[in-house]
Amino acid sequence: LYAGTAPWMAGHFREEELFPAVTRTFEELGLAPGRLLLDDSPREAGPFGAHVATVRVPDEVRLTVRRQGGIPACSELLAAFAEGHLWANAPRSAEVAERRFPDPATVEGVRILSAGFCLEPGWLKRSLRLPSAAAREAARLGAFRALGSLRHAAALLPWSLEVFHRGPTAALHEEYVEITGQRISDELA
Repeated sequence: LYAGTAPWMAGHFREEELFPAVTRTFEELGLAPGRLLLDDSPREAGPFGAHVATVRVPDEVRLTVRRQGGIPACSELLAAFAEGHLWANAPRSAEVAERRFPDPATVEGVRILSAGFCLEPGWLKRSLRLPSAAAREAARLGAFRALGSLRHAAALLPWSLEVFHRGPTAALHEEYVEITGQRISDELA
């Protein structure tokens, strides 16, 4: 987990440069903020990262960003911007249920696709102005993080299927703790 955060690359992924680079990328794609309401005002408290709130789709979609630096923050910001644009550009003619509850695979696919910019040395050089060697290393570290995430999901797949078929049980809770080293909150156990 520590290696995936790549603290030695933090100088290339400074918080004051990430937000403008990501905003510029989406503007170049023809996705100006428009109906996406951006809130990146400095905050003392609250979770770091980017969070999408769908108040009224497509008219009121909020993207709240508590700025931070690093490769994970870059991926998260790209993913949140893409998700926000997905919601903000939903067709007005669609049924309310279609606008409010799109296919979760579509939402996750859009997030993964845009977070993938961090895996592209060309994007890293152009948007974050990284030198070629640093862009290659950052892309490799991004791929390393993506592989770790995929391996984690694959390790949990048999457990998830078992929970889906049998429902939550104490034995499955213990198996989850064994697999991940983390406890599930008491409400979910």
